[in-house]
Amino acid sequence: MILIIGYGNSFCGDDGIGPCAAELLAERELPGVQSIATHQLTPELAAVISLADTVIFIDAAYGPTPGEIICREPPPAVSSAFSHHVSAVTLLDSAEVLYGRRPQTAYMYTITGGKFGLGDPFSREVASALPGLLSQLKARIDQCMSLPLLSTSSSI
Repeated sequence: MILIIGYGNSFCGDDGIGPCAAELLAERELPGVQSIATHQLTPELAAVISLADTVIFIDAAYGPTPGEIICREPPPAVSSAFSHHVSAVTLLDSAEVLYGRRPQTAYMYTITGGKFGLGDPFSREVASALPGLLSQLKARIDQCMSLPLLSTSSSI
């Protein structure tokens, strides 16, 4: 199963691009794909992450070039301690520690934004980047579906 987790504050302009992308992918009802749109990453997500073969995180960050899409693999964890800040890396490590399994692959898609004020709509650049982001995500999903040993079960 491929798990998409889009996170950010939908009420704060470009910060809502992660949940928006996750919701749009969910509407496509892709076989073997589960999408979660959430305000923030929480420790409870480790359970569903432990069931995934691949997890794709989608988030926004302030950057010099609004609308830029950056894909990278999560960096190694620097600490295994729990805190009030939960990162993608923390969740991947928690899935392994708590449930004995972590996804085979993980990716972090970050969209740089410029407008993060309460009540702001998406900036023009981020709104224009959304179709390209969805295309990149669909291509990544297709690539991950072709990997050996990947389950296509979407029941959780």
